[in-house]
Amino acid sequence: MKNYFFAIIFLALFFAGCSASSDKKEFTPSPVYNYVWVAQQLANTDLEKVANEDKPYLNFDPEKGTYDGFGGCNRLSGTFELTGNNIKFSPAAATRMACNSMAVEDNFLKTIEKVNSYKVEGKTLTLYTDGLAVLILNAMQ
Repeated sequence: MKNYFFAIIFLALFFAGCSASSDKKEFTPSPVYNYVWVAQQLANTDLEKVANEDKPYLNFDPEKGTYDGFGGCNRLSGTFELTGNNIKFSPAAATRMACNSMAVEDNFLKTIEKVNSYKVEGKTLTLYTDGLAVLILNAMQ
């Protein structure tokens, strides 16, 4: 009888350990996860004149809750939180290469830190700060 008791306790602990939650963040499916998003307009700055390879972009990893991308000169990464139509970016960690003009990248990094909501329409992602559209990105697969 004693052996059965210990066997039941062991099995209960074993299965409880197997069902413990992992460190992965749970996420709600969202259209922001399906694409690499390339900036087209940044806080009243039209990026049409910027060469495609120099345009900032963002990519989201829903399982890790991280983003990565390019600011126009340097690679960048950070974390984000997505709840409904609200999004919050952590300050980006970026490589420190020097480029001829850092204006676009500086503006991009400052802008995403202030973003607090988003909207996806078709293949366009619009990021907002307090209801004002501050960054428009197009999907690239």
